[in-house]
Amino acid sequence: MLVSYDPAARATYVQIHEGAVARTVDITDTVMVDLDASGMPLGVEFLQVPADIPTEVIELVADRFPDFKVLLDADRWLAPGQPRQLAAL
Repeated sequence: MLVSYDPAARATYVQIHEGAVARTVDITDTVMVDLDASGMPLGVEFLQVPADIPTEVIELVADRFPDFKVLLDADRWLAPGQPRQLAAL
């Protein structure tokens, strides 16, 4: 899993699989999921700083795309003990 944050865009991207993006699905106005040609989710972009990503939004993404259930364990991609700060992966 790769996690990146673009401070200029205030966007957080979590990549769970490698591959070529064939299409992007809008989950909400601020959440988009990249899919490959077979429909496998590659990554999710949150147009929010990590501290502002609500758990409910992560659950919404995980419900629609089960590969993202790993994001429900925030300690895997956010630094433990420091709410919503990116972990060094």
